[in-house]
Amino acid sequence: ILTIGSGINSKGVLRVKKGATVHIKSGGKLFVAGGSTLVLEEGARLIIDQGGEFDWDNGALVSSGEIILNQGVDFSPAGSGRLTLQQGHVFDQPQGGRISLKDSDVDLFTEVIIPSSTDEFSLETCKVVLHDGAQLISSVSLRANRSSFSQNGIKQWRGVLCKDSALFQECEFSRGMPAIQGNMTAVIGVVQSKFTNAEIGVQLQTDPSSFERNEFDYCTVGAKFQVSNTHLDRCAFRNCQVGIMVVGTKGQADINRSIFHMNTVAGVQAQGLTIRLSCSEFLSNTTGVLLDGSSFNISGNAGNNFEFNSTAINGTMLEGLNMHNGHNTFVNSTINDIHATFSSTAGIPWNGSYYYLSANYNAFSMGGQSTQMYIGRDRVYTMKTASGSPNPFLCPIKGPAKTEMVSESVSEDQIFEVFPNPSVENWAEVQFSPVQTPGVLSVFDLNGSIVYSTQLKAGDYRKRVDVPYVSGTYVVRLITESRAETKRWIVTL
Repeated sequence: ILTIGSGINSKGVLRVKKGATVHIKSGGKLFVAGGSTLVLEEGARLIIDQGGEFDWDNGALVSSGEIILNQGVDFSPAGSGRLTLQQGHVFDQPQGGRISLKDSDVDLFTEVIIPSSTDEFSLETCKVVLHDGAQLISSVSLRANRSSFSQNGIKQWRGVLCKDSALFQECEFSRGMPAIQGNMTAVIGVVQSKFTNAEIGVQLQTDPSSFERNEFDYCTVGAKFQVSNTHLDRCAFRNCQVGIMVVGTKGQADINRSIFHMNTVAGVQAQGLTIRLSCSEFLSNTTGVLLDGSSFNISGNAGNNFEFNSTAINGTMLEGLNMHNGHNTFVNSTINDIHATFSSTAGIPWNGSYYYLSANYNAFSMGGQSTQMYIGRDRVYTMKTASGSPNPFLCPIKGPAKTEMVSESVSEDQIFEVFPNPSVENWAEVQFSPVQTPGVLSVFDLNGSIVYSTQLKAGDYRKRVDVPYVSGTYVVRLITESRAETKRWIVTL
């Protein structure tokens, strides 16, 4: 055992010079005590073999050199500490293994790449600071839980780039252009996380695996997606220029139970998509929903509220607008409730005298006169064939959850995630809020047959599940005395 320092605030330092190596072999251990530091200068190496250990207790590792993890070894220091990666640092993990940090500070002063040979990279209750253009690039599955990410520099830059699956839960991001970015191969989930003062909070080129209970404040663009089929639930976008921007070709985005307050350009901006909006609230935005070449559906008990917006809905060359029996409420729009033009292929009904849209069970700011809709030069009117006001009780809950996720009294506020999802293997890890009573975790195929089942004991919060080596869609279900959760899991082998 090699120990650096003798106790709390011992301030011991082991400096490894260029060309020198510290090699932790099987059975060996290097321990950095509180206040002490292991320094790897540029050209120095720290090698850890299978069975070797690196631990710390409020100690620090500062690296401008190379950390080599041999034989699939995990880099998972016990205890907490500070990891500082500077110009010249390299992670080398040729044979798999995991990099896992918990309760630690991470300072990045350079571009840090987690190599694709690593099995997984995870951060648990960590504080990550990116200095002066530093980036974190993950080429492997990334899991971040209850961690914070911030940028220290004059300008903003790309923070975390994901090239593989990733899941961010209960994380906080300050600044970023974007704070999280996913490329064409990345499937990313973001759950109950907060973004402030970012040029772009989240930018994805694929549909997120999950996107719910997130908050965006004072961002230029909260979230920006390239969409084919996306579901967004219970998010909040406040004081941004654009809350969420979604773009696609004949894709669909479902936005449910979300709030958009005081966004200076638009709460939602969409191009080339079908947008389904339900149980959402738009308050004091310049434009609530800004649409270009899209179809917009707020029908069938949608229950949205639009209050004090300049224009609630503004659409150009729309392919459709459906608000029949929508139970939507428009209040005090300063310009229009709806301002829209339709394409010639939109299929707007014609009654022999004029074009019209059914607007039963919707309430407008000025009795329907606050809509300005046209197809070519012809006006499109709202028409009501049934009397009645919108039902105010359709959507009692909007926006992010107000209770702690670990509370078992309200099932909808629990953590319940399958990762990775979609999966290219026949296994996944299921993470959930700690169960308070014994229960069962099961996996069903679409025929209803149980293909996996395991017992849970009080305090369990994570399980690995395996299914037969068959591609398909599965349903993962957790049941206890006071809780029931389900999640769809897609396996592509």
